[in-house]
Amino acid sequence: MKTKKLRLIIALCLLTGLLNAQFIAFPFATGVHNFVPNQVAGIGNFPSLGTVRAKLHVDVFRLAPSTTGVNNGELFRTDGESTFPCTWQMFTGATQASLTEKGLIYVPANDSSFVIQATASDLILADNKNKISVAEIIEMQKEILVLKQEIAELKKEK
Repeated sequence: MKTKKLRLIIALCLLTGLLNAQFIAFPFATGVHNFVPNQVAGIGNFPSLGTVRAKLHVDVFRLAPSTTGVNNGELFRTDGESTFPCTWQMFTGATQASLTEKGLIYVPANDSSFVIQATASDLILADNKNKISVAEIIEMQKEILVLKQEIAELKKEK
């Protein structure tokens, strides 16, 4: 009974256009990345296999206009229980066995803080013109504090 109900729900979603996810089941090349079977998900009505450009690609321009009031700019969201840390992590390595964590974004359990953490090296903030590490920002803050103290001393001498 449950299987029939689930199949009916999936069929109705497909027929009404509510479901716009494509799970690509064979290899193809996009010109940017080569993908292997069953390892790509495109959310949107992609016209061809080569238009999915990442392992997970959300493309608002390929979705039907919202009928639920969800803004087209609201592309990705995760909801987590506040009594547990809500974490996104990034690992890299030459093999599965050699993976090391490079960084994470998280909200600690029972806390309202939002944390971006580099776990293997420096956390670097960059745009297309400038690049600055968090260590450099801390050093600048120390220098500013020293300058403020010197200014206060100069004001006392007057």
